Amino acid sequence: MKLNLYQIAYPVTSLGPGQRIAIWVAGCKKRCVGCISPEIQDPGRGKLIKNDELVSHLLKIPHTFDGVTISGGEPFDQADALSDLIMTLKRNRTEWTAIVYSGYCLITLKKRESCCSLLENTDVLIDGPFRSQIPPTNSLTGSGNQHIHFLSSKIHSIEQLTNNNRNDEVNIGYGQGCDTMLIGVFGSEKRKKYLELLRGE
Repeated sequence: MKLNLYQIAYPVTSLGPGQRIAIWVAGCKKRCVGCISPEIQDPGRGKLIKNDELVSHLLKIPHTFDGVTISGGEPFDQADALSDLIMTLKRNRTEWTAIVYSGYCLITLKKRESCCSLLENTDVLIDGPFRSQIPPTNSLTGSGNQHIHFLSSKIHSIEQLTNNNRNDEVNIGYGQGCDTMLIGVFGSEKRKKYLELLRGE
C-alpha cells in the first residue's frame, strides 16, 4: 500500500497535545477558497511512498512522541492508505494518538464506506471546509465552522487536546526545496507576520 506524501515534520507542538509527528498528504479535491496550504492541493506535488517504508522510518526516529497529526491536502482522499498507516503505527506505539484534519464534514464521511476504517482509527477528527470569513474558536481550527470530534477515549476534551496549544504557537521547518514551513493553525495575517519576522522585515 502506498501513500501520496507531501511532507513530514517532527517534533511538532502546534498541532495537538504533546510532541507529535505531522504528516501532510498531497492532493485535495475540495480546493477551499483561502486554503492555508494551496500548494498541497495538487497530487503531483507529492511522492508515492510505501507504507512499510514510512512506518519503518517513523519508528526509528530517536525521540519520544505522543502521536501523529495528519493534514494535507485531504487525508480522506487517501483513506485506505492512512488507515493502514495509523493501525501499523499504533500496533507498535500503543500510547500514540491520531488527529486527522478533513475538509469534509463527519456526517459526509460516515456515509462513505471507504472512510469507515480511517474514522475507526482516528482519535480526534477536525472537520469542515475552511471559511475565511468565520473566525476560529480555538487554536486547532482554521475557521469557526469547523468542529472537533472526539472519536475515542484517548483524547476526550478540548482542554486535553489544546493543553499546550497557545493561539500564537507556531513551529518552523523546511519544506520541499528548503521552503520555510510555518506549522500551526493561523490565518493569513498571522502567516504574513511570521514570514516578515523570519525575513527580518
